Amino acid sequence: MDYQRTTAGAHGVFESLVLDRAAGTLEQRQRSAGKRTITRQITDKDGLRRLLDGFDPGTLFSEIEGNPDDVVPLPHESRDYHIAVDFRLAPRRVIMGSFDRKGLPDDWDDFARKIRSFIDSSGHGESFNPAIYGRGRRRRDERIFLSVSFPSSGKRYTYLGDDDSIEAGDAIIVPVGDEGRELPVIVERVDYCAAADAPYPLDKIKRMIRRCSDDEY
Repeated sequence: MDYQRTTAGAHGVFESLVLDRAAGTLEQRQRSAGKRTITRQITDKDGLRRLLDGFDPGTLFSEIEGNPDDVVPLPHESRDYHIAVDFRLAPRRVIMGSFDRKGLPDDWDDFARKIRSFIDSSGHGESFNPAIYGRGRRRRDERIFLSVSFPSSGKRYTYLGDDDSIEAGDAIIVPVGDEGRELPVIVERVDYCAAADAPYPLDKIKRMIRRCSDDEY
């Protein structure tokens, strides 16, 4: 897929996306108006295969409503795209048009959301993540306090942890209510504190049960 925004009297914007099932790669390239070029390549054969298997090759990008003849043109600007899809057992599908709601294929929103999720899942590494470089080491007299949120309500609570490897963003199982129901939560923050500095009374705080598996979450 190629996307281009052309603006009169200014540098344009160009973006491209190449999915290669055989190589198991996704390559995204962006060239901004300031001439900065950003290239990202992700190699994940299994992940890309699952992603592409989620689309129906018979209907992918096959329906486009199209803009009526009397639409008002964008002032001093154009936004266009060109998409080419190669199939193993079918002819190449090529479409092009204006990059807007009716000019794009009807299923573009679903496709774009899944692509964005796939790209975001690769993360940005640990070197520049403050949750990694800003975390200190626990001293022997300190406890692990986990600030967590419940996916269903977003409410935040504090639990005692027992695993030094737990980080913000991890999912764990905690006891809830007098009956101790086991529910999944997301760890929002990890703090190390001595008993005297505990953010919650130690005689009332509950302890995490275990890490949460993907199936449980």
